[in-house]
Parts: sequence; structure tokens; C-alpha cells
Amino acid sequence: MVFFFPSKQDETIAIIDIGSSSVGVAFATAPKGAKPRILWSAREEMVFQTELNFSRFFSAMTDSLGRVLARAVQSGHKMPRTFLVSLASPWYIAQTRRVHVARFKPFIITKKGITKLIEQEVASFQDYRLPNYRKVVSEETRLLEAQSIQIKLNGYEVGDPYGTPATNMDMWVYISMSPGSVLDAVKNTLNKHVHAKTIEFHSFPLLAFSTIRDIFTEANDFLLLDISGEVTDMSIVRDDVLLETISFPLGKNFLIRRIASAQSTSPEEALSLLHLYLEGRADEKTRMQIQTVLLAARGEWIALFTEALGNFSKELALPHKVFFTADPDVSGWFAKCIQSEGLGNYTFTDEPLGVTIFDEAILSGFVSAEKDSDKDPFLLLQAIFAAKNTIQR
Repeated sequence: MVFFFPSKQDETIAIIDIGSSSVGVAFATAPKGAKPRILWSAREEMVFQTELNFSRFFSAMTDSLGRVLARAVQSGHKMPRTFLVSLASPWYIAQTRRVHVARFKPFIITKKGITKLIEQEVASFQDYRLPNYRKVVSEETRLLEAQSIQIKLNGYEVGDPYGTPATNMDMWVYISMSPGSVLDAVKNTLNKHVHAKTIEFHSFPLLAFSTIRDIFTEANDFLLLDISGEVTDMSIVRDDVLLETISFPLGKNFLIRRIASAQSTSPEEALSLLHLYLEGRADEKTRMQIQTVLLAARGEWIALFTEALGNFSKELALPHKVFFTADPDVSGWFAKCIQSEGLGNYTFTDEPLGVTIFDEAILSGFVSAEKDSDKDPFLLLQAIFAAKNTIQR
């Protein structure tokens, strides 16, 4: 994984959030001794597709990236030279792999040895995991991240293992990759609008996991959900390790499609009706119509969510705590779905899942933003990550 080392801690960097239905950009800085600050931000929605087609979907992503970069250039702010790009589903694939080494005699942990083990896991991922993604392996894939997220020596977690003797070592390695066409398209679109000196790519689950681990230090076991336009990503964290991520193709746009179909209307009008309903401003007839649609949609989403919970809980009960990101207009609706009766049966407590929404109220204690910038939860979260992992390195 590539890291860059700015010469000044108050250097401004650009954060780019590429999701499944929109692209956001923010300029962020982290003055020494202060929390990171977003100076400017904007987001462009992708053209809505009634029926998903990956070729059009891909073009919609690059078009949205181009539009939001054009707004960034016209914002009046000095353009950063360093760009941190976060990729959400479906723009990456990832897996956490466990490495176990045991010897009769103690051996010394070295950086060279750890690097070699990680390289072996990357090769194994490419040989045995990538073939499961037929659409991905039909073209070149490139490494995004290959990072040790936890090392245990003789059963105990060690923050700095180098130079330490051990007879047993367990290491968890997070590996993510992306199609070369996606990375090239992002870079080419960037270069049309700006002169980027450094571009660093990350997958959103590792970025979010790392940030949660830093700001909620007591959270060692939890579920992490990223509910975007087209996809819900669900990750499980146990004993401070990001173990696995499962995706299912229902997000915010699924609600819009259901309403548009039921009302025989456009996606734009369907979104307006959804807002009227969620804000309690719909007339009685419309309220009942949208409520009927959303009750059915709720059942569909919960069914896939429950299936994912079942896959995670085959061996052990699930954590009770859930952190999730979603567009602010629908985050409350999805929170109620997550807290539905019966889902607590998968946990130790048998109680409704405890939900923390990453919104402005939660994140404002760790990041600030200028008045004229959007309080975009995805960009706020990524600014916290950038402050520790890029700006202040």
C-alpha cells in the first residue's frame, strides 16, 4: 500500500468518495493539535438507472466524478496535490486472510518476514479468491491494500511485534483489489481537471473500520454497515479484526424503484414522494400508498439482511453493536429496519441490535466543517481517517 508524507501537517488534501450512486469530494486539513477540518465539499448524484447495466453504471460514475471535480476547480479554493480516493461497492473486492506460523523453537518477528507472508497471501488471494468473481477476473485487477490489521504472538495481541521472539504467530491480513479499468478511469478523470501529485486508493470497509477503531476504542466486536444507493455492505468485526464483508444489492435506490413502479412515475418524483412520507408531509392518500410500498420493501431488505446475519453467526453469536453509514434522508428508516424484532436472536443478548448512525451529530466531535460545506457523513468519516493516515504521517 502506498503512503505519502506531506511536509506540513496543515497541508490540504482532497478526499474523493466513490459510492454506488454518487461521488463526493472534500478538501480537508488537520492543523497540528486540532481535529481535522473540511474546508469545502460537494457531491454529485449518478444518473439514476431504472434497470442496472454495468456499462452505463460505470459511465455514470466517471461522469459524476468529472462534474464534482469541475465544481471543485470552480470553488475558489487552492487545488490540493494529494488525493485520497475511497471506493465502495461495487468498485472493489476484498478478503481478510489469517496466517498461522508455529515453530518448536522461538523465532524473531521481522519486517522482512511479515512482508514476505503478506506477499504470499496476496498471491494466494489472486490464485484462489479472484476466480470467484468472474466479471472481475475477465480483466486486469490491481492491488489496493495489503495490510496486517492484527498480529498475535503466543496468543497475545502485540502492537509492535518486530524483534520479539515467539513460537506461535497469528496475523490477519486485509487484501483488497479493484479492476484496472476502474482505477484508470478515476485517474484519467482526475487528470482532466487537476494536477494530482499523489493518488492513494482505499476500500471503504477498511477505512471505516480503522476510523471506528480509533474513535471508539472500546468497540472490539461490532457489525459495520454501509448502505449506499445500490448496495448494502455488511462487515463483521470480532476481537478487533475485520473478518468478513458480505454485500447484497439493495440500498436507497431500491426504495426509489419500488415507489416509482407502484406510482407509475419518474425516479425524481418517487424520491420526492419518499421524502414527503419520511418527513411526515404527505397527504393521507399518498401516505398510505407509500407506506404500503415501504412495508413490502422493508420485508425484502430485512430478508437479505437476516440471511447475511445467518451467514455471519454460523459458529458464534453476533455482536450486539452496529455502526452504519447511509444517506441522511434514509438513515432513520434503515435504522428501524436494523432494530426490528427477532434480529436480536442472532446476538448474545437477544435484544434489538444497538445502532449508531454515523451522522453529523456523532462525527462532529472528531471533525469540523466550514459553514458553507455539506455535512456529508461519508466525507466527514474519511476526513478523520485522512488526518491520521495521510495528513499527519
